[in-house]
Amino acid sequence: MLAIRMSDIVILVLDSKEKLNKQDLILAKRAIDYGKSIVISLNKWDLIKDKINLKRYFSEKIKISLSQLNDVKILPTSCFKIYGIDKLLEDIINIYDNSHNRISTSDLNKWFKFLSEKHPAPMVKGKKNSLKYISQVEVLPPRFIIFCSYPKDIPSSYVKYIKNNLKKAFNFKGVNIVINLKKTLNPFINQK
Repeated sequence: MLAIRMSDIVILVLDSKEKLNKQDLILAKRAIDYGKSIVISLNKWDLIKDKINLKRYFSEKIKISLSQLNDVKILPTSCFKIYGIDKLLEDIINIYDNSHNRISTSDLNKWFKFLSEKHPAPMVKGKKNSLKYISQVEVLPPRFIIFCSYPKDIPSSYVKYIKNNLKKAFNFKGVNIVINLKKTLNPFINQK
C-alpha cells in the first residue's frame, strides 16, 4: 500500500484473460481512498478474440463496483506486442497535467454559486443547508473544501454531484478529486 500512497497516478494492470477479481477492486478502492487517479490497463490484449465484449465486461464491472470512477480510462495494451503503450503513456501524462489544475477562488465560487442555486443541497430538519463557498486547497490530488451550515447532513450523492460537475467545468477528466465538507463558523459567536 505504500506504493499507492507514494504514487501520483495508479496504473492498475489487469490480465485480459482473467475476470476482474476482488484483489483488483481492493487495490482500486485503496487508490481512490488515498485520492489517487487511476488508469486501467487491460494487458495481454493481443490474446483476446472477442475484444468488444471483453472491454464492455470490464467497463460494466468497474462502473458497478467502483462507481467513483465514472470517467476512468480503460486502455487495451500488450506488453509483448508493444500495443497501446503510447496511448497509455499519453493518458497518464494528460491526467497528471489535469491533476495540477489550480482554479482561482473567484472562478470556483462563481461556478459553485450557480451550481448550488440550480440544485440546492437537501434541507436539514426544515432548515436550509447553506453552502457558503468552496476553496481549492491542494493539487495532486485536487482537494477542495466546501463550507456549509450542516456538513454531516450533506448526502454522499450530493457530493458526487458536485464532483462530477466540477470535473466537467474545470477539465479534471480522469482525475480523482477530493471534496471535504467543513462547518461554517458563526462570526458573531464571540462578540459581546
